[in-house]
Amino acid sequence: MDIVLVLDFPASEANTVIKEILNPDLNGNFVKRFQTPVLEVHSTESMPCNLDGEPYQADNIRFSVVEKAIDVVLPPDCPCI
Repeated sequence: MDIVLVLDFPASEANTVIKEILNPDLNGNFVKRFQTPVLEVHSTESMPCNLDGEPYQADNIRFSVVEKAIDVVLPPDCPCI
């Protein structure tokens, strides 16, 4: 799972944040990128999230990759594989 975190930043750093978002090779001061099979986020406040188009809020959220959980039928010459 590819993770991109945007940390809290002052309005004066908005230009820096945009540059960091647009540069996938950069782990900057406000934008962090990494890969992991599991991500757990804990907060003292309820966090907004979107799960498959449905709004959701929670103090603790866990995301995980479940290999081969969805069977997908694609033609043999499909560029997706």
